[in-house]
Amino acid sequence: MTEPDESTALREQPASVESGVPARGRGGLARLRQAQVGPDAAVAPSGEAQSATGTTRLDPSPTSRPPTAPEQDQPAAAAAHSSLPDAGHPVGERPAASASRARTRPSRLLLSLAALLVLAVAGLTVLNLTSDSKSASASSGLQEQFDRRAAAASAARQFAVNFFTYDYRSLDRDLKRVTDQSTGAFQKDYISKEPQLRKLIPQAKVVATSTVSTAGVSLLAKDQAIVLVTADQLVNSLVAKNGQNRYRLKLTMQQTPTGWLAADVTPVV
Repeated sequence: MTEPDESTALREQPASVESGVPARGRGGLARLRQAQVGPDAAVAPSGEAQSATGTTRLDPSPTSRPPTAPEQDQPAAAAAHSSLPDAGHPVGERPAASASRARTRPSRLLLSLAALLVLAVAGLTVLNLTSDSKSASASSGLQEQFDRRAAAASAARQFAVNFFTYDYRSLDRDLKRVTDQSTGAFQKDYISKEPQLRKLIPQAKVVATSTVSTAGVSLLAKDQAIVLVTADQLVNSLVAKNGQNRYRLKLTMQQTPTGWLAADVTPVV
């Protein structure tokens, strides 16, 4: 019997069966696989078989399948993901720093608003104080005008009463009241007529009293006032009994350091 040669035995042996390959053949097959898949590839386990094209196929059995790349790299991928910057924040900025900045911005905004509110309140306070000061000045000015009007009218009323009131028994005192409450040209003119009055009033034994029914300021200037006066006089003398007279006068009152004095007396018809 002829012994088959080694090449014939190898050709008749199935390529997918590795267990029947001699040790020498298995070593050569492993080197062939390593040359096909690369120098860094590890030798496949016993479940691997070589296809007819010479490529290596893995056994689909779950027990012999090595872990896939996602399963092997899951912890490393999680670590890498935790080290990557957050997509919602700029590169190089941590979420904690971003949250801190977000808290700082409202704080700065509130401080700015508070400062503006303080300035607004201060401005309103100054405005109110200025307004109050102006109102007080205006009120003070109006009060001063009112007081001057009242003083001028009161002085004119009293002057008219003194001017139309006299008694032959107290003529010196009556004439003196008129000169004391007058000034300027009118005072000089009245003093110049006193001798005539001293002669006529005692001769007729005149007793005259008067009252003022109206007195109103028609014009108020810096130091003068025009006052319109209506005076009623009752006269008793040797010539007339219970004579009644009504006089309307325009009195020019002059403001002096001693008070309001009559500077001119003009009858009004």
